[in-house]
Amino acid sequence: MKKKKKKKGRRKRGGRSGGRRRNSRKRRRRRRWKKKWKKEEEEKNVKKEEEERGNEEGEKEEEEEAVEEEKETAEKMVEEVEEEKEKGAEGKRRGGGKKEGREEGEEEEEERGDEEGAKEEGEEEKVEEEEETAKKWGRRWKEEEEKGAEGKRRGGGKKEGREEGGGGGAGGKRR
Repeated sequence: MKKKKKKKGRRKRGGRSGGRRRNSRKRRRRRRWKKKWKKEEEEKNVKKEEEERGNEEGEKEEEEEAVEEEKETAEKMVEEVEEEKEKGAEGKRRGGGKKEGREEGEEEEEERGDEEGAKEEGEEEKVEEEEETAKKWGRRWKEEEEKGAEGKRRGGGKKEGREEGGGGGAGGKRR
């Protein structure tokens, strides 16, 4: 009687062996993981870029608001100076001045007029000084605004046109 042929083990059968099967599964798993990881990284990058864009827009808005506030303050100063000038002129007409506008020649009124005249002259000088400073500041703000526009074009700082990105704040540190 012929000896019965022993059946081969599961691993020895034809087709894919266990090792090959396991390796291909690993490969597939790795590919899936890589795709997923890439997608997540892209999403993170997109979020970062959006946040940065939002921050830059916010900074621009803040700078514009600051410039507008400076303009308004300069205009207010100029208006106040003009009003005070007008008040001073009215005071002279009412007989406050040193030698003008005195019809009655009484001593008491003269003394009072001298005191008022001296006060008004002091006020006029103040008014003139304030007007000059306001004009000066108005010019400066205009210059700064222009500089600021140039600076922004060059990637400069918040308040003045920082050509080389120097100065205080975060403006210089980024460059």
